[in-house]
Amino acid sequence: MLNLKELIDVGCAQTMVDSDGQIYPCSKPIVAIRHWPDYGEGDSYSGVCQQHSQQAGIELIPLKNVPNPLLLPFYLTYEDIDDSSPSTQPQVGDYGVAVRENAHGQEEIPFHIEQEEHTGLPVAVLNTQLYAKPEDDIEDGQYVSLFQLYIDGFELSRTGRK
Repeated sequence: MLNLKELIDVGCAQTMVDSDGQIYPCSKPIVAIRHWPDYGEGDSYSGVCQQHSQQAGIELIPLKNVPNPLLLPFYLTYEDIDDSSPSTQPQVGDYGVAVRENAHGQEEIPFHIEQEEHTGLPVAVLNTQLYAKPEDDIEDGQYVSLFQLYIDGFELSRTGRK
């Protein structure tokens, strides 16, 4: 499944037929996301242009109204979830492990998600103490934006929620 940026880059996915009978995607800039219901392989989404968004009977989410990255894969989602919550978006109160590959194998750093006091955005607080566990309280952690973790090559794995 494509993420939102990829849907925008691909353009309208509506198929068209040229004069030789060849099928090709429209590829015009998209104005909405089309929801394709689950037909046994899970829900899917594709982009549609202004012209193809006018077709009757299709379920659309206007691009400007994509309210929640839960609808589409997003780079700030959990790669792995080890608890019972179905949400894949980081939320205040979550804790887990940030993981990335390095020259010595794998680096794993416990984190908690907290709300940054000035912006109100969720941020990760990394527990860099030796032998730290995800569920441990963090007294003197390193605050890092979720986007910075993504840029630095970390994947987030949630192990619980407070």
